[in-house]
Amino acid sequence: MNRSFATFSMTGLLALLASTGLFPACDKVSNVVGADDRQSLSDSTISPRVIFTSPSHGTSGPFQLYNYGPGSQRPHFVIQFNKFISTYSIGPNTVRISGFERPAVVRVRPQGFYYRLDKTAYYSDILEFDVVDSLGYYYRMPYEVGHTYTVVVDTSLRDINNNLMGEAYVFSFAPEPNLRILMIYPDPAAGKLSVTQNQFPSVLFNSKMTSSLFSSISFSPPLSGLWNLSYDSAYVSFSPSNPLSFSTQYTVTIPQGTADRDGHGLPQSFQAVYTTHPFMILSASPPHGSVEVPPWTSVYFQVTGRIDVNTVVGAVTVSPSIAYSISAYENSFYLYLDSPARFATGTTYTITISSGLKASDGTSLVPYIHQFTTEPFEVNYTSPSNGQTGVYRYTSINVQCNDAIDQSTISSSLTISPTVAGTISMTYDETGFYFSPTNGFAANTTYTVTVAASLKSTRGVAIESPRIFSFTTGS
Repeated sequence: MNRSFATFSMTGLLALLASTGLFPACDKVSNVVGADDRQSLSDSTISPRVIFTSPSHGTSGPFQLYNYGPGSQRPHFVIQFNKFISTYSIGPNTVRISGFERPAVVRVRPQGFYYRLDKTAYYSDILEFDVVDSLGYYYRMPYEVGHTYTVVVDTSLRDINNNLMGEAYVFSFAPEPNLRILMIYPDPAAGKLSVTQNQFPSVLFNSKMTSSLFSSISFSPPLSGLWNLSYDSAYVSFSPSNPLSFSTQYTVTIPQGTADRDGHGLPQSFQAVYTTHPFMILSASPPHGSVEVPPWTSVYFQVTGRIDVNTVVGAVTVSPSIAYSISAYENSFYLYLDSPARFATGTTYTITISSGLKASDGTSLVPYIHQFTTEPFEVNYTSPSNGQTGVYRYTSINVQCNDAIDQSTISSSLTISPTVAGTISMTYDETGFYFSPTNGFAANTTYTVTVAASLKSTRGVAIESPRIFSFTTGS
């Protein structure tokens, strides 16, 4: 049996559980089986028994385990055994839980595991369990506030040696003793808000709420808007009737005693403080200071509030100048190059957006300067590709650059070895050219193509270094 694999996988799992807080440090030392004890996990003379659970028996939460929202992908509880356990021996009633308002089903999801080729089962000494609705197998049951849950591990559970549990194991815990807030969005610690935030705030509780909550939450300064309670009633969101104000501090307060559907009150008041951005450029693409930017790039700007679209064009200047058009939306705008224009290669561009750009309420933009540098003039594509074999003898060689090519520099910069007669034609946008052999290429021959640094763009810029590639024809 491959014990080294079992040791590695289970040790990694223990570290993972410890890092996520599923195994508290004080329990980890005294209860978790160490690497030197791996042999006993498959010892046929030892009967299986529970040596550790998370949550521990008799404890109250909240735990770093399953809850609504941020913890929804974690297991409901974890059990460690002194033996590798056959997960196939865990039937519908092998591990049971009580305490929910309606019948629930416990299902195992193995993490690290020990696999024996002579049996079609998974084996692990640490098992994670989910609790799902018996009427909807994939719906995970939320822990309810004020409930105590009891888990029973039945004697029908078997280990890797087919030994049965000597006696049932029972443990109880209270995961959600109080009503609490699991998450508020936006996160007050994440930075300033854009004034177009259309849900402010959204709050996730650990219990089902009622619409009476709406009158409990207060805003300073006051806001009018529409409240919404989610389908499971644990999530409540507020949509302001009007955009938030620029450069303003907002305080959201949920008072102590705010109750859930079953009357459980919030033990202490909750407060979140937000500050909105001034009217400013929030982000740009390509980012400020970018280099090697493709010359056909469109530039995108996002602002922190609703734009007066009639003020955008007059507020934008580009240096060096280039033909462009602008499309403006509620809180963003694009700068598009007019076809067939493109940014010059190897050039630093400065886009200035002045305070002439206005928000829909008349607020002036904080002036913004944006710079980026385009990539140098170069060959960025060839066909055939370098090293390609079995190339059709009557194919054309295609060389594509990232800017319009000065056609007069092509013949002197293009070398094909062995030599072959042919004609040169430009692509429709003049950023590339084709070499078409008059009588085809020779069969079963390797050709080397060199595009010298004398190739220039229509702006008079030469490629930085020669481009050399080879291909071999077919029969």
